[in-house]
Amino acid sequence: MAPEKLDGISIYLLSKLGQRAATAAAEALAPRGLRPREFSTLVQVEELGECAQGDVADRLGIDRSDMVSVVDKLEEMTLLSRAQDPTDRRRHVVEITAAGRRLLGSALDDLTAANADFLAPLSKSDARRLLVILTAMSRS
Repeated sequence: MAPEKLDGISIYLLSKLGQRAATAAAEALAPRGLRPREFSTLVQVEELGECAQGDVADRLGIDRSDMVSVVDKLEEMTLLSRAQDPTDRRRHVVEITAAGRRLLGSALDDLTAANADFLAPLSKSDARRLLVILTAMSRS
């Protein structure tokens, strides 16, 4: 429970909920050997198709040097493939593999279940409204 002085401060409450949400997401993905950053990278690459590693980093707001270690792990797990761009040797192109697609489907199911558990205290109507508000805030 938040201290009374902080009870009405949205950014404080969102921060606390964010910590709980991050823990729930990490716990849901851990049995698949993924962390949230790796999962979001797989999702982004699947949506984009074959793409530049740096573009994925930029879209996700991940520092490009940090993205290297994320892609290293996903490549080691055979979930992504990475190759040097034949037209620009400084650029690496990534693509999701068949194994990556399979794991992504299972991981998404796990994360969806964790999301439902996280939102269980809310009515379905309140959960939908929260999603609309969070989406609007994340796009501003």
